[in-house]
Amino acid sequence: QLPESCFEEHDESIQFPPSMQRIIDSFNSIPKDSERSYHWSFVRGFITAEIALSSRTIEVQMLPVQFAVISQFQADERISAGQLLERTGMSEKLLLQTLDSLTNSVFNVVSAGRGMM
Repeated sequence: QLPESCFEEHDESIQFPPSMQRIIDSFNSIPKDSERSYHWSFVRGFITAEIALSSRTIEVQMLPVQFAVISQFQADERISAGQLLERTGMSEKLLLQTLDSLTNSVFNVVSAGRGMM
């Protein structure tokens, strides 16, 4: 049993790119039994994402909720906070905390095929 996060109540409303949503749907379709229950959490655990920059590709470990925000920049280089709220389906409080974590955190960044950066 994991302690509850104040943001887990928002899990159902967060929007992900279709490729990530297929993974979430697959996970959520795992049959439940009397001894275990499974629930995808967007504010726990880490995913590794490859991010293509103009000169190189990097791998970044981040929370799924952070990926929901970062993935919005695939189509648009600039996005307003209002657009992020609409596109991600997050509450304003969760979006602000996620943006803060993206701009003020140190990520475990690995250059593709080159080790730690």
